[in-house]
Amino acid sequence: MKAAHILIALALALASVVCLAAGQSPAGQKKPADGAQPTEKKIEEKQLEGSVEVSFSVDAQGKIRIVQIVASSQELADYVIKKMSDIQLDKNDTSQIGKIIKYRFVFKKQA
Repeated sequence: MKAAHILIALALALASVVCLAAGQSPAGQKKPADGAQPTEKKIEEKQLEGSVEVSFSVDAQGKIRIVQIVASSQELADYVIKKMSDIQLDKNDTSQIGKIIKYRFVFKKQA
């Protein structure tokens, strides 16, 4: 059950990944302004396609620590790394600390 909570939190936190790759803004969010990170702007402008497979663990402070990442594009890998580094989970939930979790993100252009 706790693993499901982590995956749900991860999916919600990274929902903008799919939206930005599709050139759309997530519901309730504005598109990046001129001061947006270059990687985010590139992904949105180029509408990059590809996949990112990431293995990560949760440390005692509730931060995501990437163990391994394999991506079809370095730009997509950098983007996922940045987004995952912003995630903060409940540090009082010790059930997932140190466990390796694998997740795959697929970026596709949408009509």
